[in-house]
Amino acid sequence: MPTRVIAIVNQKGGVGKTTTCANLGAYLASLKKKVLLVDLDPQANLSLHFGVDTQSLKKSCYHLLMYDDPGTDEMVIGTGIDNLELIPASMRLADAELELVNVVGREWSLAERLEKVIRTGGYDFVLIDCSPSLGLLTLNALTAASEVFITVQPDYFSLQGIGRLIRTLDLVRKRLNNGLRVTGVVLCMFNPTRILTWEVTERIREIFKEKVFNTFIRINVNLAEAPSYGQSILTYAPKSNGAEDYFRLAKEVLHDDKMIIMPGKDFSFLNIVEEYSPKNLNQQTSIHFVDNDLEICNMVKVAFSSFTRHVDFSNDFEQAVRYLEENPVDILITEIKLPGKDGFELIKWVKSKRDLSSIPIIVLTGSVRDRNSIIKCKKMGVAKYILKPFDLGRLIRDVDVALDSGRKKR
Repeated sequence: MPTRVIAIVNQKGGVGKTTTCANLGAYLASLKKKVLLVDLDPQANLSLHFGVDTQSLKKSCYHLLMYDDPGTDEMVIGTGIDNLELIPASMRLADAELELVNVVGREWSLAERLEKVIRTGGYDFVLIDCSPSLGLLTLNALTAASEVFITVQPDYFSLQGIGRLIRTLDLVRKRLNNGLRVTGVVLCMFNPTRILTWEVTERIREIFKEKVFNTFIRINVNLAEAPSYGQSILTYAPKSNGAEDYFRLAKEVLHDDKMIIMPGKDFSFLNIVEEYSPKNLNQQTSIHFVDNDLEICNMVKVAFSSFTRHVDFSNDFEQAVRYLEENPVDILITEIKLPGKDGFELIKWVKSKRDLSSIPIIVLTGSVRDRNSIIKCKKMGVAKYILKPFDLGRLIRDVDVALDSGRKKR
């Protein structure tokens, strides 16, 4: 397998670039991949993350950029984790950006020298931690890399710089490195209890589509503490949520294991559901979800986004009727406790329409499960009756099964 050289970028600071570089690298190494980390940020946070004394370094990333034959013996150092090595940064790296200004082919300095290091070391992955800017150091990283991972904190301000970053990446691709591709977007410091988190996540998915990793890096104090002990989360707190998330992200990067993060509010607290391979649910499946709780609607839409892009929702009976009259739907999921006319009235309306009567329907209810409601749903031909809080992973499976039964009926 050719070496994957990945630049981890975002011109906004504090969005998880260094944390992702350190911990993703650690878990890729734990999965038997040989990994080189390159600290290309003058702040040297990645180096400090592994307890490196940046003041006493004989060689650093500065030498990699500025010397034709920097030598790797003293420049590449261990991290204390098998298969994981590091080219650290020092304060001199800040000088490199100024010194490179007058150098011919300055954007290629890292690419030319890094190629020799990779050839000597036989690495499977090279992860480059970029500075929070789009300056000359970052341009060098983008020229040397074949892939880009963008780390994003799902809040309003994180969206503001995305456009500029995309334009910069397009410019680099056209003028310097036409093989450069954005292959991953990592959502960091993810708070599943905030409505804004899900709204921004949905917007990011609209922009980057399937490039957004299904694994979200949840807010976790252990991730913040680990650097102060000079460790990755792999060795500092291997049973924490942060460790779990980066382990799953590493497996997703290796294409071994797709994961879906499940939100907590109004759902059973099974936070992560392993990959489910649907037989009937696919990218063309049209799902209509009816619930007056906008937060739940957004959570369900995000959960299904790995399987289909056609998920829409209504918040009451009238809105659902208008949608169903105008749009083809493969399956309907409805809450019983709708404002005005309830979910049972919506089911009756659907069953009265010849072109909609065979569509499978799943019913959700936040009220206590009672025998009469179950009997009523069965008599109306409902495919599944589900009580909140519910597990989204199970809902995905129920939708897949219901689609199969609906297909057979038609």
